[in-house]
Formats: sequence, C-alpha cells, structure tokens
Amino acid sequence: MIISHKLKLIYIKLYKVAGSSFEIALSKYYGEHDIVPMGSNHSSALKIKSLVSPDIWNDYLKVCSVRDPL
Repeated sequence: MIISHKLKLIYIKLYKVAGSSFEIALSKYYGEHDIVPMGSNHSSALKIKSLVSPDIWNDYLKVCSVRDPL
C-alpha cells in the first residue's frame, strides 16, 4: 500500500503482480508526507478504506496492478 498525498493516489498492492517493481518506479514521485510502508505491505481496499478519512478515500485515485495469467 502507498498513500501519496502529493499525487492524490492510493496504490493497493496485491500479491504476485510485480507490486514491488511498481512501487520502485513510483518512488521518484513521492512527497515528504506520503505513506510508504516498508516490507510486506499487502492490504485490501477495505482495510485501507478503514484507515484513511472518507475525504481521502473519495478524492484520491485508487490503483492496483493485475498480472495477465497468460
């Protein structure tokens, strides 16, 4: 999970979809107040929604990666 206040973006990290690579690519855009947990930081959308204010949840773009099974 990443919550970027600078980009108004919530990245929902799923299992086995190259999420760490996406986090590394996104890292150059982080702001000083962004939330970027270290280590295993897989969280469901419902869990993240319960942790942030309704304003953040409703106003920020939610993004996740999906791996093509083929």
